[in-house]
Amino acid sequence: MREQRSRIIAHTDFDGVISALVVREALGLDDVVFAEPWMLRENSLAVSKRDIIVDLPYAEGCGSWFDHHASSAPDAAKGVFDQHAKSCARVVFEHFLKQHAALERFRPLVDAADKIDSASFTKDDLDDPDACGKLSIAIRGDEKRKDDEFRLFLLNMLSFQTAEQVIAQPIIKKRVEEKLKQLTEWKEKIGTYVTLQGTVILVDRTAAPADLPRGQPFFLYLMYPGHAVYVAADLVKYEPDRVKISAGKNIFDQYGERLAPLDLGAIMQRYGGGGHRNAAGCSVDKSKKEQVLKEIVAAIDAAL
Repeated sequence: MREQRSRIIAHTDFDGVISALVVREALGLDDVVFAEPWMLRENSLAVSKRDIIVDLPYAEGCGSWFDHHASSAPDAAKGVFDQHAKSCARVVFEHFLKQHAALERFRPLVDAADKIDSASFTKDDLDDPDACGKLSIAIRGDEKRKDDEFRLFLLNMLSFQTAEQVIAQPIIKKRVEEKLKQLTEWKEKIGTYVTLQGTVILVDRTAAPADLPRGQPFFLYLMYPGHAVYVAADLVKYEPDRVKISAGKNIFDQYGERLAPLDLGAIMQRYGGGGHRNAAGCSVDKSKKEQVLKEIVAAIDAAL
């Protein structure tokens, strides 16, 4: 059975890394690759029966699949799925824990994945992130090869050390410090690319210079209070004709129950994407960017 399921395909974020860690430890696997949702939706990554997909959309032909995104609900019967779980790490952890009691040592990481993937942050969490919060900031960059190497190194370290111990490792510490510095630079520069449209903070980075640092969209709610949703557009590296669009609700809940009916995942599904009610994304042809952004902002305003 293990020979048939010898590779893990995981999402590139903190939840994907922790999901891969739990599955790898439970099944004794070594081979882990990281992918973005659009790579599976558009068949850009070959999938076979030997693959276990975690925290990503279902792909026909895979060996097994674990997910929690609401947009994946139509495929729920094809794998282990719980759209009410705060993270995919929680889904795989609960699935394997009874047969693999040693996984209990990863509970703090799974709890952190719940918090991070559901964006259950306070303002203090953003200003002074804990060890897992800092690791989640450091996971994503702009060079896939280097980013994947870092994710694999982090995964290996977390297999036998706590997050607090891992973050003290020189390689990890250096990367975290670099990303925190970039976050500060991002907060200083991002306003140039922001347009406030009704209830929406629209961030179009498609014309931004390549060296614009990667940031954290949650800070936008502190920088532009009183807005319900952010919508961001970015170029897709190595795919010059594509634009990635992402959206998320105000995590500080200034709109209260008014935000509840808004389903960002459903809106993004109209454009071949998906996600959760509170955070979602899609990838569209560059020539359609302006029209799609206009439609998404209109759909959000109409729901509020």
